[in-house]
Amino acid sequence: MTPPRTNVVKQQVAAHWDRRAPRFDAGCGTGFLAFELAARGHQVTGVDFAPAMLAEARRKAAARGVSIRFEEADAEQLPFMAWGGLHGAITKRGGRECQRTR
Repeated sequence: MTPPRTNVVKQQVAAHWDRRAPRFDAGCGTGFLAFELAARGHQVTGVDFAPAMLAEARRKAAARGVSIRFEEADAEQLPFMAWGGLHGAITKRGGRECQRTR
């Protein structure tokens, strides 16, 4: 059975991210939100500054056969924001999900 909190996150992701587009998960940790977005057909880049968290996220992606780009970086000082094509970002701060789309 899926925990109730997980269902709330899935509902919020579905409500705000129904249009398929490149997405950015800031502070992705082991990839929970990145996997939710990828499951809905989005091209996802996850960023975290903790190498161990990224290693676990990459391991999970490989085990699930999911294509998600995971990068080590500080979400407040991203070296690749000039990439362009970013249509939305999502992050968890203090237990809340924060979304931004353009």
